[in-house]
Amino acid sequence: MGSTSVPFYLNWTFWSFLTAGLALLLSQLSPVLSWFRQGRLDVEVYSFIHLTHKVGNPNSQLHLLISNVGGRAVKVKNVSLEFSRSGAGQFTLPGLNYLQLPSDKTNILLTS
Repeated sequence: MGSTSVPFYLNWTFWSFLTAGLALLLSQLSPVLSWFRQGRLDVEVYSFIHLTHKVGNPNSQLHLLISNVGGRAVKVKNVSLEFSRSGAGQFTLPGLNYLQLPSDKTNILLTS
């Protein structure tokens, strides 16, 4: 009387191991895929700009909504506005501060 071996596809231990391995693989698929995605910014620009000057120092206020829609973290190091007139030279105003949330009352300095 020889012992008959059960084929692997009829063994419940095999199927439980395969199901657990597949569940583990699927649960980690989304975090692993985010390693390979680039960071991507979505920028919405408000339709108006506020221009002023104080003793020859030009100032501007431009409302931007910047959100990260990519897979990785993105760091915004600087923002600048470039102005030009027909027949005149260009000049650039660097971004100096920002509001993290629209409801904030104090500005945050824009530094690297």
